[in-house]
Amino acid sequence: MASIMMSSVTKFARPIRNYSYSAPRIKEGSKSSSFNSYRKSFSQLCIERKAEAHRSILVKLNNKEESNYVYHYCQQFGKIANAMHFQNVKNYVLIEFKKQSCIPNLLSSVSHFQNDKKIPAETRLLCLPSQFSKKKTEIPSGSSLVRSIEETPLLLSDLAAVDSMTEQMEMLYQHLQLTDLGQRLRFFICSTLEDMLKSLFPHCHVYPFGSSVNGFGRNSCDLDMILNLCTSKSQENTNNRLKFLTKLKHDEEERSFSCRNLKVFAEMIENFIPSCVRINPILRARVPIIKFYHEACDIECDLSLQDTSGVTMSNVMYMLGVMDRRVCPLVFTVRHWAKVNNISHQHPGPWLSNFMLSLLVICFLQLRAKPILPSFSSILNAKENAQPTDVTTVDDETLVGDLLIEFFNFYSVFDFKQHALSPLHGKCFLKPDYSALYIENPLDIELNIAKNVSNREMMKLTETFKTTLWHLNNSGMSLVNIFLTEDSKRVLKKKFNVHDLYR
Repeated sequence: MASIMMSSVTKFARPIRNYSYSAPRIKEGSKSSSFNSYRKSFSQLCIERKAEAHRSILVKLNNKEESNYVYHYCQQFGKIANAMHFQNVKNYVLIEFKKQSCIPNLLSSVSHFQNDKKIPAETRLLCLPSQFSKKKTEIPSGSSLVRSIEETPLLLSDLAAVDSMTEQMEMLYQHLQLTDLGQRLRFFICSTLEDMLKSLFPHCHVYPFGSSVNGFGRNSCDLDMILNLCTSKSQENTNNRLKFLTKLKHDEEERSFSCRNLKVFAEMIENFIPSCVRINPILRARVPIIKFYHEACDIECDLSLQDTSGVTMSNVMYMLGVMDRRVCPLVFTVRHWAKVNNISHQHPGPWLSNFMLSLLVICFLQLRAKPILPSFSSILNAKENAQPTDVTTVDDETLVGDLLIEFFNFYSVFDFKQHALSPLHGKCFLKPDYSALYIENPLDIELNIAKNVSNREMMKLTETFKTTLWHLNNSGMSLVNIFLTEDSKRVLKKKFNVHDLYR
């Protein structure tokens, strides 16, 4: 992870813009929030999750009751650390062993179906044949050691029953945030792709990035991955007598090389990795990717090659999210508000993405009179395995509900026509072009992250800021009032039981 971080930080050696409307500087030695001082660094989180994934198997079941049978069967191969049952269309159990050495012992006892049409690939995605589903006599009686994970809907009446908007935002965040199972499944997918390539590229790594690891992910978020074919361990050592005989890259751009490799990897995933369907290589995009859907985990996946900027951005976002307990509830509330008011959408288009909305919140927290968050640059200048408390912030006791009102007030009067936002420096500057919304890319300051946003969508955003403030001031300080505006009722009926509010 350290090598990936440092490769992206080198992009910052560029002239700095003439920034204006800067937020007050965060003084060195100022008091830092003690929230989550125990939290791991981003690198530690990824290392531990990857280790969990490589110690895990995913078993397809015929019914929920079989999870106990599979658990007790697997115990003969080693001690089990965790076991979780979940259901998409089918039933599955995710089992994590305490030691990775248990996995080859178990796989050595797994066989293939006697079917000539099945491709004999061996992965850690397994299934329990139906003839074993009736062997309940082999299951010891007593309480189950397998946790059953089930989602419960959040109704508007649940929010209405809470007194303060701060508590409502905490409740919404707890309901929407990516669960432990969600993270485990995403790292498990990465580990199965690594297994596929290890024989040819023994030092390759598949890193998740974006919402899956940055602390701002929802249970329904896509999985973004980057494939790194080699690490520092595979670099040339002049003292070695023998060298690997390999092919040379053609005289071509790195992009062309990536596209050719991704095309091959897409065919491998389609032909050999169980549960991966709807494989679609998108090679003409600015960053070429392979899109596919993982049926067992019910996750849409994007795989890119060598572009490490996403991991760097995820590290910074993760640090910002754990520095202060109010950041994540505020981001989740704003993004859900945007969704129910038709400001953001699930598919790409001329509107704001969740990432842009997150940056709007972060820039607001950098620019307010008492900044709550530092600039991206101060985090990028910290050491790779920095803890959240290593970067100082200003201590502020404002409730997150009050911060939400401040957020709407701030952007309802912000001059988007003249000014751009710089999360890298925590400042504003005059827009260098006529984009409807300009948010400077912290990893490449010549790029505008919000370049796709149209003037029409920007007008809609600014108007919704003002109408939301009106609803809060005239209908009461409650999330229910801003989730039940005329523009949002149609969307809310799909996600919430709106009539439940009036029972």
